[in-house]
Amino acid sequence: MAGLLAAPGAATADTGRDALDDLLERSLEDLADVEVTGGSRRAHRLEDSAASVFVIHRDDLRRHGIRSLPEALRLAPNLAVARLHASGYAVSARGMKTELGNKLLVLIDGRPVYTPLFGGVLWDMQAVPVEEIERIEVVSGPGAAAWGANAVNGVINIVTRPAIETAGGWANAWASGEEHGAGVGQVFGDDTAALRIYARHRRVDDGAAAGGGELADGWRQQQVGFRADRVRGADEFTLQGDALRAESSPRVFGAVESRAWNLSAHWRHRRDDGSRWNLHGYLDVVDRDDPLVIRDRMRIAALEFVHESQRGAHRLTWGAGLRVAHDDSSPGLLAQLDPGHRTLRWAHAFVADQIALGPRLSLDLDLRLDHNPWTGTEVLPSLRLGWRPPEGGLVWAALSRAVRAPSRFDRDFHFPAQPPYVIAGGAGFDSEVAIVSELGWRRRPTDWLALSLTVFHHRYEGLRGGEPGPGGAFVIANRVEGAVWGAEGWATVRLPRRWELAAGFLELRKDLRLMPGFPDPAAVRDQGNDPETQWLLRASVGVGERQRLAAFARYVGALPDPHVPSYVQVDARWSFVPGPRTEFGIGVRNLFDARHAEHQPVGGLGTPEFGRTVFVDLRLGW
Repeated sequence: MAGLLAAPGAATADTGRDALDDLLERSLEDLADVEVTGGSRRAHRLEDSAASVFVIHRDDLRRHGIRSLPEALRLAPNLAVARLHASGYAVSARGMKTELGNKLLVLIDGRPVYTPLFGGVLWDMQAVPVEEIERIEVVSGPGAAAWGANAVNGVINIVTRPAIETAGGWANAWASGEEHGAGVGQVFGDDTAALRIYARHRRVDDGAAAGGGELADGWRQQQVGFRADRVRGADEFTLQGDALRAESSPRVFGAVESRAWNLSAHWRHRRDDGSRWNLHGYLDVVDRDDPLVIRDRMRIAALEFVHESQRGAHRLTWGAGLRVAHDDSSPGLLAQLDPGHRTLRWAHAFVADQIALGPRLSLDLDLRLDHNPWTGTEVLPSLRLGWRPPEGGLVWAALSRAVRAPSRFDRDFHFPAQPPYVIAGGAGFDSEVAIVSELGWRRRPTDWLALSLTVFHHRYEGLRGGEPGPGGAFVIANRVEGAVWGAEGWATVRLPRRWELAAGFLELRKDLRLMPGFPDPAAVRDQGNDPETQWLLRASVGVGERQRLAAFARYVGALPDPHVPSYVQVDARWSFVPGPRTEFGIGVRNLFDARHAEHQPVGGLGTPEFGRTVFVDLRLGW
């Protein structure tokens, strides 16, 4: 570690106008060459990816004044994001949008951040400072053959910047009518060994309820973290971690308090023959005290090895891993998990072969075996075919099988906290299964225009519902089936003088139904409240050498059940760079709409509405 604790880097901090517009000055060809890993375990050019992949770059986040991960994900046209209350979000790909969404896998530098309790993401406990992010890879469609269970409808891979590629330090602050925050970071070292540390505070005030009044949904969050990188010959080492504390506003039954810390390590080695391997391990500790629902203490440890090599026309990747989780829970006022504690183990092995069938044709054959403590071994195959037409671009087709494995919620949940129970976990609850077919097209017809279009069909079996059980309780069971289909696409335009435009859409249709003989009228509704149509439009332009204007508009169609009206939101931000290491911005959210709701009420907080707010932000570098 001594080599990492050298003097602060001598290079200029990445904060001046040149750094702010680094990606803007690059062509679409340069951005197409960006390597992504979210769609598979292989790093490959975005333009060569036989999957529906959209990349959010760090400059996108800065230009629009983004300060949280869920708000950053709104920039992806292949995701649906709804704000539920001050700290809660529902994020989905291709439908199934709920507060406890469990069909989307989220990774931060390869570390899964979903909880084994219900298989979803607690968004109020996921925070990465914008200054730390290199890019966010958003893959819509199944990634189970690469990443395992829960990667049913999509994978989000948040990639942070290597410490050895940054220098200097930064401090920022922001404030609006509903929140304020500040952060600071510093890099020590050089381009072979470096340590980056940061600290951050954010507070969101109580929101407004429909019809007037305030909701007790405010929260505050503090976070500290680090990333250390070292390059030594053919080896690269990364050690990173952070600690977080969050607390909601006092509610009738007490505040929700959360504490978490994690530690993650990578060892990457490249051999003389061109092959390479990566050893990755992490620890994750989460303590969440929700007096209304459940108090839980979760400990997770995982280790995985991945090897990649090239043999003639075959690019072969294989790996194996083990994950262990132990949790202790105690009942809240409304619910409990029975038994109160469990130790669960998962194991997996996978192999992926990318075969060059000719100069224009490639075939990806992926297979993963996932062993979970509930249903045993799941077989997760994927087949992807890519063809490059003579005029350029890529046409691809894919067929995949993905599963959402049971969670503690499915097997052990009981409501209310004491018998007699109204809802009880199902001891026989099996994996939810999706058979997914996709057809996509991607092309860059000019140096300034890039296009992508994908059509998809998901056939689901055994989705979560319920059936009558002993003692009058409704027992959680696999009782819903059906299909979801639609199309998604986007276009990106980059013009001279720092002009950029991006537009995208998502069309979604659902036909879900109860399996014959099982009366659970709420089961279909509980699969998610999704709009049929959404679109977005982003624009950014440089004004002279030191100013920039950015705008972001999105339309979200009405939610069907329960009904939530459609809305259009327009955000805008003006930024000014008075010096090479300073940026000031002022903007407005929801410019033309005084107030709107984005989702139905959750958690007994009432119906939140989000209104117009003005914000300012300041960033200093050294």
